[in-house]
Amino acid sequence: MSVTMGTFEYAKLAISKYRREGLRPTLWATAAVLKGVLAGLSFVVADRIYDYEKTRICVAMRGTLPESDTFALINQVDDIEDITRLCIGFPRGLDEEHVDETSIEAADTEIEFVETHSLEFVRNALESRLVLLKQDGQLGWYQLFDSDGTDFVRLYHGPITKAYGRTRSSSQAERGLVSIGARIDTPHTTRSVGSDVERHFRAASEDVHPKRFAEYGYPRFDRIENLRSSAVEPIVPEETRSLLESDSDSTHVLYATTHKDGAYDTTFFPFPSFDPSVLRRHLKENDIRLFLRLHPMYEDRHMEFVDGETVFFAGQAFSNSATEMMPFFDGLITDYSSIYVEFLPFDRPIVFVKDDHERFREIRGFGFDYETYFPGPKVDSFGAFLDRLETIAESGTDGFGAEREFVRRSLVPHREGTFVERALSGVGGSEGERPLVTGDEQAVASIDRNTHSSASKDP
Repeated sequence: MSVTMGTFEYAKLAISKYRREGLRPTLWATAAVLKGVLAGLSFVVADRIYDYEKTRICVAMRGTLPESDTFALINQVDDIEDITRLCIGFPRGLDEEHVDETSIEAADTEIEFVETHSLEFVRNALESRLVLLKQDGQLGWYQLFDSDGTDFVRLYHGPITKAYGRTRSSSQAERGLVSIGARIDTPHTTRSVGSDVERHFRAASEDVHPKRFAEYGYPRFDRIENLRSSAVEPIVPEETRSLLESDSDSTHVLYATTHKDGAYDTTFFPFPSFDPSVLRRHLKENDIRLFLRLHPMYEDRHMEFVDGETVFFAGQAFSNSATEMMPFFDGLITDYSSIYVEFLPFDRPIVFVKDDHERFREIRGFGFDYETYFPGPKVDSFGAFLDRLETIAESGTDGFGAEREFVRRSLVPHREGTFVERALSGVGGSEGERPLVTGDEQAVASIDRNTHSSASKDP
């Protein structure tokens, strides 16, 4: 949106918030927005007056902890000769209590954690060749004019297979003041995607021209390629590594769920006949270890399933980066989380659990045809769930290899170089490399027919 539209929309939301919550919360939210405006204007003025040496990369985070792409960036920046520092900005500062310092301590490049819009953040942004935005519309005021020598790149949370924006089935809740106040759209942000398929899906969802997207990819998939080929070792906390390597004969399965946008609760085992004692007995008989990972918003839920013998908790303390855990697992179970896309390069079994399936389709919807782009068996009963666990343990295969390969090539095709190298060089624009698809496979990106037009922000 333009500066004028953003100001008017913010004013309407501020009045609404005041009526709902009172004066103090509205003032706090307004102060946060004004801080971003002042920081952005400071960046614009300094960038046009002074000539800065661009030797850094800056990341504007959306939460309080680094995630898979940020940890992958730490490893990539080490290999870029002209980049001397990686600055990571957090809206409310770094959550030092829960951050995994293993990757940070192993880095050769200097890493600085700062609060977004602080003087330190503005200074780092002014000296950065790349400023990566982890939330749509971030740092809009920093981009009122095209910066000389600093490229702003929107780095999404990863390839998304759920509907959002204009392709979403239903509307989302009202935006918060801070997010609206920050959403000043400019033509100077390049949006990075992993494939031509993702480019056109996101263009349709966000009502943005496809030329504003570039196929730079995602840092995590460069890291995954190195992990898959054993070119590097996974970087996880020592306690995590010890647990995962303590019984090499066991079958390790990761069960990761997504959130349901507050419409209904996520359930690990959404089966009427589910019996935790039967599950534990089945896991023990088949020598299977099941690791549960929830969306960070819901880490404190469903701990009753964890027994430390057959079922384990694999939350943020287990590893901030889901990518680094992938090589340790023989199979993956999920409901509708896009985490399965990260598991595709390993070509190992993926099981999809239907959790109130029709309700999810009505509330959120799918970005692509569910049967085609979710490559694996879909289970909706406890018996089928147990059978699929046993199949993973016995054979390590599931007969869906060709389907996984099609989705991998469609959404995350192999690319030369790394994300940082591609973004710095500008390789991967609208005329860049295309997914390796031929013949019938060119009919990709089938947007789910059941989705309808509505407005929402990217998840």
